[in-house]
Amino acid sequence: MRGYLRINDLLELQHPLTAEAHDELLFVIVHQSYELWFKLTLHELAKARSELEDGRPQAAIGPLRRTAAIDRLLLDHLDVLETMGPDGFLEFRDPLTPASGFQSEQFRAIEAESPRLYDAFTACAGLRTIARRASMRSPSSIAITSTTRRGRCSTRWPSCWSTTTS
Repeated sequence: MRGYLRINDLLELQHPLTAEAHDELLFVIVHQSYELWFKLTLHELAKARSELEDGRPQAAIGPLRRTAAIDRLLLDHLDVLETMGPDGFLEFRDPLTPASGFQSEQFRAIEAESPRLYDAFTACAGLRTIARRASMRSPSSIAITSTTRRGRCSTRWPSCWSTTTS
């Protein structure tokens, strides 16, 4: 199993730049794990959109639920990262300049996928006009809220969704 998962390769990918900065390994691991979860999120969003475009909304529920679970897990990752104080971060910040947390290509890809998923959802559900929410929300919560906002589910969607709003 260890060969299949390539654990040794994975564990070799952490290379802190500042030897005396204890918290840098935490920083690297949290951000690398975010990128792994982003990869799975993109995989699930693509599956959900494909199912919606093919007129199979029930098949999109699983990938959307998984995406929502990943969103929750990523928020929990922040709890771990917040155990690092400002002094710990400043020990290794300089070599990262001008890096920013907004440089993740996969995060931008998730942002780009969200409107396409929304369009696939509204087309599949037969909804013509739904105002898009201005706030940032997960694609699955947008889909669920959009369906239930009308006060009832579309006949193409499972009735259990009407009680699954977030």
